[in-house]
Amino acid sequence: MSMSVRSLSVFAGAALVAASACVTTANAQVLLTVDITNPSAAMISTTGAAAAASSSGSNYSVRLDGFFLPGTPNNLTFASASTLRSSLGNNVLSFTYWFGVNNSLRLSTSAGTTQTFVAGQQAFTGSLTSNISFGQSRAVGYVGDIYVVGSPNSVETGIVIGQYQIVPAPTTAAAMGLLALTATARRRRR
Repeated sequence: MSMSVRSLSVFAGAALVAASACVTTANAQVLLTVDITNPSAAMISTTGAAAAASSSGSNYSVRLDGFFLPGTPNNLTFASASTLRSSLGNNVLSFTYWFGVNNSLRLSTSAGTTQTFVAGQQAFTGSLTSNISFGQSRAVGYVGDIYVVGSPNSVETGIVIGQYQIVPAPTTAAAMGLLALTATARRRRR
């Protein structure tokens, strides 16, 4: 085998390994939607989808990876209303804050509580409303990974349980659809 063919084979093999690593995350289901229509009262809701991986621990929280654009200041906000919890957890995710790892939005519980996720079972129940206007989030349509963050000292577990998606409010999406239909009808009349 010539050197260029061997090099090409090695490169192709490395590309295949890298692509298969990306597929694992890309196949994860969207577990949470984040409606940013009103950042002062952003709504994080469950989709009812199943977790892609299992994880359990005391004082664990979840991190919405890359939620904020770079330059977001450190901030802690208590949720104005929350029933959001892991399906098998014993306490609600009650506060949100900017987290330095990749400009993430972190959802946490009070100390001493357990969050449990089981692969193949519904990951979350409920919803959370919180003020996230302290930072600029990614645009509507953005999809990112949800990581489990352990304790003590915010230890990164590296476990991706699924994904989140930034969405407009259903009424906003409906209004945008109606505008698109109206514009299409006007073009056809001309």
